[in-house]
Formats: sequence, structure tokens, C-alpha cells
Amino acid sequence: MFRKTQDSSQSDLFSGFGQLLDDKKDKKLNDPKAWYNIFYKYFVSRIDEEKFAVLFSSTGRPNASVKTLVGMMSLKEGFGWSDSQLFEQV
Repeated sequence: MFRKTQDSSQSDLFSGFGQLLDDKKDKKLNDPKAWYNIFYKYFVSRIDEEKFAVLFSSTGRPNASVKTLVGMMSLKEGFGWSDSQLFEQV
């Protein structure tokens, strides 16, 4: 089942780890000039997930974030990483 990624600043139980970081690490994570934030702003956030909807059946478990998966695949191919290297870096 295709489900579009919800762009929300509200954190949840699994992705809202910002409150666990000290001020220095939180500032580094949210730095707008950090490569990962620029990558998200100019690449990941612009991915049109609707184009991938045809790859999913109409029944079953909802998909993971297509934007995140495409972003990770792009990093993997761009750096020439193996799957295990990708997961170590991400």
C-alpha cells in the first residue's frame, strides 16, 4: 500500500531523538549549512513520491518513506558504498 511521506516537524517516538541530545549536538544536527541538511533541502525533499506509487500494491503494509529510500540509494551509488557501508554511514 502506497503512503506518501508526511512532512511534519512534530517528532514521534522513533524519530524524535533531538530531546536526547545536548545543546552542542542538537545545534550541529540542526545546522542549516551541514551537508545532510542541504542534501535534504535540495534533493530529498524535492522527490515526487507519487511517481513511485505504481510500484506498490493496493493492499498490504504501508511503504517506508520513498524519499528517504531514494536519498539513501543516491548516497550509496554516489559514494560507491556497499549496503553495509551505507548503513554504517547513515
